[in-house]
Amino acid sequence: MTSPQSLASAIPDTESLAHAANLQILDSKGSNIAFGSLFENQKTIVVFINTTNFSGPIFADPDRSLYRALGMNIEKLAGTPSGQQRKSYITMSPLKNALQSIWVCTF
Repeated sequence: MTSPQSLASAIPDTESLAHAANLQILDSKGSNIAFGSLFENQKTIVVFINTTNFSGPIFADPDRSLYRALGMNIEKLAGTPSGQQRKSYITMSPLKNALQSIWVCTF
């Protein structure tokens, strides 16, 4: 279980959010837009995913600059605590996952 202190330290501070808001991301047409434009005029929930099964607007951060600016670089992720089973978001076999991904991408 995550403690309130570790959760609070994982939330980007105001300076980090301001920097991230100025970074360029790609929209679904491949055009550059400022990340902050997604939430400057309305409340917005931003979800970072790595999947093909999503129906909402999708934006890309190909050089992962936004990802890093928000402190989500893979180097900072904690490993599975000792004695706990490693969790995975993949709930099917690697072969079935690959076949389903190919199916989704081709139709």
